[in-house]
Amino acid sequence: MIKFSRLFVMIVISFFIAFNFTETKKDKLENEVEQYFRYLTDTIYRYQINVFNSKIVTDEYNKPKGLLYFNTPTIDEKTKNISVNIDNFFRLINENKIIQGNVWKVANIYPNYMYIKPYSDKCKNRPGDKIVNCKQYFDYLLKKEKIKRNLEQSNLTVYETMKVYGPYYKDKIKGGIITVYYPLYFDRKIDSILLLDIKADFLKDFLHDFNGENFTNFSLDKKIKLNEFIFHILICDI
Repeated sequence: MIKFSRLFVMIVISFFIAFNFTETKKDKLENEVEQYFRYLTDTIYRYQINVFNSKIVTDEYNKPKGLLYFNTPTIDEKTKNISVNIDNFFRLINENKIIQGNVWKVANIYPNYMYIKPYSDKCKNRPGDKIVNCKQYFDYLLKKEKIKRNLEQSNLTVYETMKVYGPYYKDKIKGGIITVYYPLYFDRKIDSILLLDIKADFLKDFLHDFNGENFTNFSLDKKIKLNEFIFHILICDI
């Protein structure tokens, strides 16, 4: 009877330790996900401030890196030089542990031009010739994504105007792409649209690394809609 009781107690203790270990690791995982998404929103906020205070392009013959025109053939007095800003932004979000190298494209879209990172000659066709010739890409996105031009008559916060879509498949990217449209408002009026294309497997990669470091076996719930999860956690972290 004594031996049986001792065995029973050992089983209970072992179960408790395993359960406690799992709960502790679960809390750690949730805290890390929340923390790294908060870093992402902070990075977006700092980028937004830097963009609003960036210099105007004055030299048409030394076009900033990543600048792509739509209907305007030459630089006007409103063209901003955000080449360095978008390079730094691309680097910082790629270094964020929750994303870590899974950023596919970053673009900042204005009414007459856009900056895109990484830039290549293929980017010239990104908006689509039909869209550019028919209507400016900026206006096309406002209508297609139902982005408000101003928030004066709206109770929405700036962060609630975000749109998150996907995953969808293009360029043969395994797992697909998640796209985040983040409108940038100045005095509650639309200034530009920040676009993030992120490989949809970024959370699986993060969990894989976390499990390896913490000897756990967490996985994503298959019922989770990834775009809705990303939207809500970004909103909650503001």
